[in-house]
Amino acid sequence: MHRLMAGTLDEVFDEIAAYKAGVDRRLPMVVLRTPKGSAGPAAFVRGTTFIRSPW
Repeated sequence: MHRLMAGTLDEVFDEIAAYKAGVDRRLPMVVLRTPKGSAGPAAFVRGTTFIRSPW
């Protein structure tokens, strides 16, 4: 997943640069889809407490 995400971000940054240069008239959008239940730990990560939100 990390290599795929890195490749996607490389493409997006190139598209943003093209937009800023006036070559392209649309901004890219990245939609991150994860399996259900993979939102992260419910308790502690490096001493920080996470509170699960319904949003």
